[in-house]
Amino acid sequence: MPRESYPEVDVIYDSVTAPDDKRLRTISTKPHNATAKLPVIFVERWLSCDSVEAPGGTEDSAGLAFRELAQLRDFCLFRMDKEGVGDSEGICSENDFDYELAGYRSAFRSLKRHDFIDASKTYILGISNGGGFAPLVPETDAEQNQVRGYMVVPAG
Repeated sequence: MPRESYPEVDVIYDSVTAPDDKRLRTISTKPHNATAKLPVIFVERWLSCDSVEAPGGTEDSAGLAFRELAQLRDFCLFRMDKEGVGDSEGICSENDFDYELAGYRSAFRSLKRHDFIDASKTYILGISNGGGFAPLVPETDAEQNQVRGYMVVPAG
């Protein structure tokens, strides 16, 4: 399957480590000519085992929304594929709530290691099930202070 690409956007494929040492794929985007750290939209996804990757030709509504968000001029977009999805290691159907939450917490903490992301200006986009537990991801007071707002898209 082709990877994501955009004319004016850099797409960075990376990973974070889950508590059981499995690698969980992350996909970050940033405007190509960005010279300063930018705010980030951190995506928490739905319950199913679909990827958050949105290559050209994507027709599902979440993928189309990701493609639009990835091309915002003044923001970065950060997504993570859960265990067993995309290039993430493991078996998706074996995920439980605690494991998935721990993976998102690892991904959230990784925002600070990206030199193009201003982690102090994080907006969390929770889609479906992800909207229900979005406030649980930033665990410490310092992490909660990074969040500037929550956006929730209900299922359906």
